[in-house]
Amino acid sequence: MDNPVSLMAYLQYGPPRIPVIDQEQSKENTTSQICSADDIRSVGYWVDFNLSTILHQHQAILANSRCADEAMPDSPPQPINSETGLKRRFALYIYQRVRRALRSGFSFLEMNDQLGNRTVVEFGEGDLAGLIEQFIPDTAYYDPLAIAGTRPNRLPGSLKPSFKWSLTQQNSPEHYQRKQFK
Repeated sequence: MDNPVSLMAYLQYGPPRIPVIDQEQSKENTTSQICSADDIRSVGYWVDFNLSTILHQHQAILANSRCADEAMPDSPPQPINSETGLKRRFALYIYQRVRRALRSGFSFLEMNDQLGNRTVVEFGEGDLAGLIEQFIPDTAYYDPLAIAGTRPNRLPGSLKPSFKWSLTQQNSPEHYQRKQFK
């Protein structure tokens, strides 16, 4: 392994700031006939999901798991003006880093007989996991040993540019904005 670093050090590299070209794009989120904001029953904060708790619970993995160091691409980032552009930059800067970090962490747990009742997961495109009502999310975390096409997506993700989504929409007085938040 060339130039190995701790998983914690590896995860410190973030993508560059990606410029957004404002062309008066639609601020509406993509809609679907299959699922909608009405399918989301509640939205809330996960109090225990914070850096302090993560470090407390996973410090040994983060400090002792090793992976090859890899810098972010150093060419100036192209601006985005659409969801397609965001998905392409996500693929360029994030996909492989998440996959490598997961492999490193789970390998460390397996080698040290600390996996316990955890399930090893991989990260990829949304259609690598089973679909619910034919909805294809942008990303998936799934058990690679489960049968493709039926394995659950343990954390479906939807990539949205900042001009389409904001945390401030959650408590907006306007119903339309709260719907866009979901």
